[in-house]
Amino acid sequence: MRAFLRTPVLLYRTPLRAMLGRFYVLIEHRGRKSGRVYRTVVDRLHTDRETGEVFVTSAWGDKSDWFRNVQAAPSSGVWIGRRRFEPTQRIVELQEAYEIHRKAKEERPLAMRFGLALVNYPFPKTEEDLRELTRFMPVVGFRRFEASGT
Repeated sequence: MRAFLRTPVLLYRTPLRAMLGRFYVLIEHRGRKSGRVYRTVVDRLHTDRETGEVFVTSAWGDKSDWFRNVQAAPSSGVWIGRRRFEPTQRIVELQEAYEIHRKAKEERPLAMRFGLALVNYPFPKTEEDLRELTRFMPVVGFRRFEASGT
């Protein structure tokens, strides 16, 4: 199973990464203990068309290493398909995270169902199920960094 879950990271190292950008985002982050640079592919929940902010979730909850790493030090880079950018990031508040999960469920129900099945999490059928999912799977927003005054 672990090898299967690593497949998107391997594909991001090939020209096929262009296909992945619609569903997955590669995050570069630094280990909070080791200082080593890691690259992790995560599920792309939603993109705000006005701001370009990309929202991702931690399918393994707030104990996931990549999530804990970006809490300790901001991500150094985000890849969406072939495009890489230096991000500004934020941990999304619970109510907004709920709305993002709701949009993802409406916009891509099959992708959500598949992703949740991979981590053995039930597909949310009710509003309360979706709220529980949101409490378990935090959301991070990444936006292209823009230096002030430019």
